[in-house]
Formats: sequence, C-alpha cells, structure tokens
Amino acid sequence: MSTELLDLWPTDLDLDAPSPLMILNIQAEALTRRTKGVIRGEVTLNSEVPTGGEASVEQLNFDLVAPAVGFRQRLLFVRYGKETLYPVAVMSDAFENQAPTTITPTTSDRTRAHFAASPQEVKELLKLVFNAPTTKATLSSLIARSNEVRAKSQAKAVSANGNEASSEG
Repeated sequence: MSTELLDLWPTDLDLDAPSPLMILNIQAEALTRRTKGVIRGEVTLNSEVPTGGEASVEQLNFDLVAPAVGFRQRLLFVRYGKETLYPVAVMSDAFENQAPTTITPTTSDRTRAHFAASPQEVKELLKLVFNAPTTKATLSSLIARSNEVRAKSQAKAVSANGNEASSEG
C-alpha cells in the first residue's frame, strides 16, 4: 500500500500578495499621477480598540483631495481584522446602486459592504468604485473647479503684470 502524500493546498496562492494598505497607496499615487496633482488620493489608517472579546479592527480611509478648491471627500473605506488582513469589507456610497453583499449595521443604508477574500478581489471592488458614475462625476467636477480656480489665478497674474507695465510707461 502506497502512503503517497497529497498536496491539497490551493495552487493559486500569491506569494507576492499586497496588503490592503499597499493596494490603496498604489491607487492613491496612480490618481495623483493621472490627474497631474489636480486631485490627490490620500489614505489614512484608523485602528479600533476591541471592547470585550472582539478582535481588533483596522480601517483604511481613501479620500479624494482637490487642494486648489480646498475639497476633501471620503470615497471609500476598507475594514479588516488587524491580525488577518483578509477578508476585507470595502464600503462606499458608489455601491449605492449595486446589489450589496451585505449591509452592516455600523454604516448607513446607502453604504454597502462588499467583501473580498484576496488582493485580486479587492482590486476588482476598487475598480467598481473608481469607475462608478458617481465617482466619475465627482472627479470631473473637481477637475473643472480646479481648472476654474487656476484660470482665475492666471488672469489675476496677467492683470497684475499688465498694471505694472502700464504704470512704468
């Protein structure tokens, strides 16, 4: 009788798997680069201290920041166990018109929680949020407002230079 050992472990384990924080930081940098700094992505970490026998939870917040117009908006947040990292819950108002996988009691009815068990699933959920009509509208509005502020600033600079030249002549 053969005592052959069987390897029953998943064959698709990613040995280079990024953490949720790494994924969000990469996306924040990508947004900043794509918009040439007009809109920045900012990631912040909040840790929650457990009450009683609950596990520690971390929350990553992903904010859209438009410095020219003094605007900041939370686009999404990701929650996970401090020790485990996966699965994660990705929550965003951008999921409002999509079928939720669950609605958590700690969020509003509009903020749906979608769960991801792997980095690839996190990326797929982020892509849904980033490409949602509400996100695109927000990005377009922020770019337009920022361009408006920049144009006014340039017009003032030209006007000020013109006034200096006419007063010298």
